[in-house]
Amino acid sequence: MVIPGVRGRYGVLPGHARMTGGVATGVLAVRQGGQPRWFAVGPGVAQIEPKRVRLLVAALISAAHELDAEDRVDVYAREAAEPPRVSVEGLG
Repeated sequence: MVIPGVRGRYGVLPGHARMTGGVATGVLAVRQGGQPRWFAVGPGVAQIEPKRVRLLVAALISAAHELDAEDRVDVYAREAAEPPRVSVEGLG
């Protein structure tokens, strides 16, 4: 998983040390079952544990392909009204 952080992107692998960090508007990249998935995310917070990542963000929109900068802005602008609570489980 690669999270867009407020101080740059950071990678999270199974067994990652516990931490809490800010999430910036950008692209969240996740690998599930060996397949990459991308999400446009709004600002928020990531809580990282060795086997779990919790995101509380203003918006999270799934994308069928990797998003470029223009796509991220368009998707975020359309979908940012309803803040979801998202938990990504099973990193290990």
